[in-house]
Amino acid sequence: MATNEILGRPGTGYIRSLDGLRALAVIIVILSHAEVAGFGGGKTGVLIFFVLSGYLITSILLRELDRTDRLSLKRFYARRFLRLYPALIIVTAATAAIAAVLLTRTANPSAQSTLNALPSVLLYFNNWVPIFAPGTDMGLFSHFWSLAVEEQFYVVWPLLLLAIYKWRRARGVLLVALIGALLSIVFKVFVWDGGGSRQGGTDFASDGLLLGCALAAFLAISTPPKWMGRWLFWVALASLALATTVGYSGSGDPAAYELFGRVFWPVAVLAATAVVFGLATGRAPRVAVRVLELRGMVYLGRISYGMYLWHILVLTAARFVTDSPLLLAAITLVVTIGVASASFYLVERPFLRRKQRYENDPSAANADEAQYGSRTTATQP
Repeated sequence: MATNEILGRPGTGYIRSLDGLRALAVIIVILSHAEVAGFGGGKTGVLIFFVLSGYLITSILLRELDRTDRLSLKRFYARRFLRLYPALIIVTAATAAIAAVLLTRTANPSAQSTLNALPSVLLYFNNWVPIFAPGTDMGLFSHFWSLAVEEQFYVVWPLLLLAIYKWRRARGVLLVALIGALLSIVFKVFVWDGGGSRQGGTDFASDGLLLGCALAAFLAISTPPKWMGRWLFWVALASLALATTVGYSGSGDPAAYELFGRVFWPVAVLAATAVVFGLATGRAPRVAVRVLELRGMVYLGRISYGMYLWHILVLTAARFVTDSPLLLAAITLVVTIGVASASFYLVERPFLRRKQRYENDPSAANADEAQYGSRTTATQP
């Protein structure tokens, strides 16, 4: 990831602030898992990742279709594999090794659950396991549900997008993505019964991905009206903050969990889309852009995939040191950044270079390198 392009409207190139937004998202998730006060609705960080994923991938695919009127699925899936799987293998192996060691010393139920979850994690269907087998504990892989959601999206969406594009080009993509997102939101608000780990279902979580897809298609075919300005960004940012601080996205409190799914999730995913829109079109307030473009924020955005992968393992180890949420969060952030940086330079970056053989558009290739696997998280945000 020597360069880290993120696409706005096709042809606009690198948008540093979107990397900063990615950093903000992973920090929200980590603070939530560390149980820091005010971050009970930390799943909003994952929703930001979902919107970014849909937006970025669709921008890349539409650019290729617009330029060549063809889509190389082989190149696309090869890029996804080389971008996501090497780091996943390393984290999974390390986590499984630690779980196996724990089992040799004590009958640790979480360790056994972690080992039991290995096949579903490696095959990217672990988000469905707690849904079809209620009460199943995914152990130290509990946060990997969002990675499964995104990978399932990567498998299906390019095929669907190609068919839609041949039908009605980018306008058809916009229409289908909006309808799909609306159906997902309606399901949450009016149909969902609030039970179990349903929030991890791909159908439940597809609204953010599809809104990101719709945004990419919208920006590819039209110039946004002037009324979509800074005020929309501030309202969206305030809504995200409200969902994060007031909402509760863990399943420990069923009533609060259901409220998050029915109310705060839809609010947060719409707000995340508006924030990405503001940054991608240059209509976000300058002060917000400057903060997100700080060198440290951009760097954390670049390594956010590794941070997401490693942070639960680091957090679990840090709990042996302290019970203070703030100190726990601080230790987890510092160590996670270090481990994720090592993962980035030693594992991810070499494979990203190998990935270039599957590219036919250097700018799209660079944009692809920024993708979360994310990445951006059943019962945990």
